[in-house]
Amino acid sequence: RRVSPPPAALLFGTLALRGAANRWVFSALLAAWPEAWRVVDLNLRPPFDRPEVVDYALREAQLVKLNDVELARLAGGGARSPDALARAAHRFARHHRLTRICVSAGARGAGLWWDNRWYWEPARSVQVRDTVGAGDAFLAGLLAALLRHGQSPPAALAHACRLGEFVATRSGATPPYLCDALGRPRNPSS
Repeated sequence: RRVSPPPAALLFGTLALRGAANRWVFSALLAAWPEAWRVVDLNLRPPFDRPEVVDYALREAQLVKLNDVELARLAGGGARSPDALARAAHRFARHHRLTRICVSAGARGAGLWWDNRWYWEPARSVQVRDTVGAGDAFLAGLLAALLRHGQSPPAALAHACRLGEFVATRSGATPPYLCDALGRPRNPSS
């Protein structure tokens, strides 16, 4: 049975792809919805980060989200500055034949390698309460801004950073909040 309308994106991670049954189901989803964006959130967590699973995920991905530590591990070097992250993202993209990579760098901000251009959004200073869920909120914000609201890559990156920062200022991975028509958090108690 087909879902109507088809999904705009298929989001997957390397942890779920460890099992052959999950890879089989994922392949079936790719075949059922070839027009959906294929987005991987790498989440390299030893000992569950086998190279063959990472390679499979990268081969299937159109957009890769990873953090600066994961990028350094996969592309070499300990890139810290936005320029160094841009160079590492470019090397990583070239090596894996990717055109879109999102790199989160925690309190420093995030970068987006998008069709041979680098965009950087500095983080804003926030009172961090709980970082659990902030990365997932960041990626959800990025995808919503790009796919649902048609924002440009730099505007979508800024939106993603603000949402991740907002979630980090709350307790729990999915804090309740109100949002405006573009999905930006607005909470009367904030």
